[in-house]
Amino acid sequence: MLPISEIFVSLQGEGPFSGRRALFIRFFGCNLRCSWCDTKYSYYGKPKVLEDLDVLDEFIILTGGEPTLYQDILRNFLTKAKSRGSEILVETNGTVLLKDHFVDYVDYFSISPKLSNAGVKYRVDVVKKNVEKLKIKEKFYYIKFPVMWEDDLNEVKKMVEYFGVEKSKVWLQPINNERIDYWWDIAVREGYNLSIQLHKFVSKP
Repeated sequence: MLPISEIFVSLQGEGPFSGRRALFIRFFGCNLRCSWCDTKYSYYGKPKVLEDLDVLDEFIILTGGEPTLYQDILRNFLTKAKSRGSEILVETNGTVLLKDHFVDYVDYFSISPKLSNAGVKYRVDVVKKNVEKLKIKEKFYYIKFPVMWEDDLNEVKKMVEYFGVEKSKVWLQPINNERIDYWWDIAVREGYNLSIQLHKFVSKP
C-alpha cells in the first residue's frame, strides 16, 4: 500500500531540470521535520492510500515527504514505468539507505542533505554511503543544499568535501527564495550552481 499526499502535473522548479514538465507523485510521510519545510501537509493529516500507481508520464518525479521510505513497495510501479520508457527522478533527503533494485530503476537522484538551519539531526554517513552507491552505479545525481545564513556556506564546503563530490554537482537553494542576489554571488565565487524555486514565483506546487 502506498501512502500518497498528492499527484499533479507541473513544471520542475528546482535544480538542473528546472522548467521541464513532469508528473509529480508526492508521497506521504517523512523521517525528518525541518523547521522551514514548505510541504508539511505531506506528513500531517491523512494520506490517500493506494494499492498501486496507475499514472504514467514521460518524466516522473517522486518527491515527498520522503519517497525512499517506500522502496520495496514501489518496485511494481517502477518496473511498469521503465517498461513504458518513463524517465524517473527521485527527490530525497538522502538519510535512508538506497537499495540496489531501487537505484537500478531510477534515472536521476536529487539528494538534499539538511544543514543546521533545518534544526534536525540525522546520520550524515548514510548520505555519504548513498552518494558512493550512486557513483559506483554511475547514476546521474546532484546535491542540493537549502541555504539561509552566511554560516551555511562553511557547512556546505565541509559536506561537499566529506561526500567527495565535484562542485559541478552542487546546487545552492535559497530557502523561500530569500537573498537570491547574495547566494548568486556565492555560487559564482565558489564554483557551485544556484537553484531558484521557480514555481514559487507563480504560486504553483
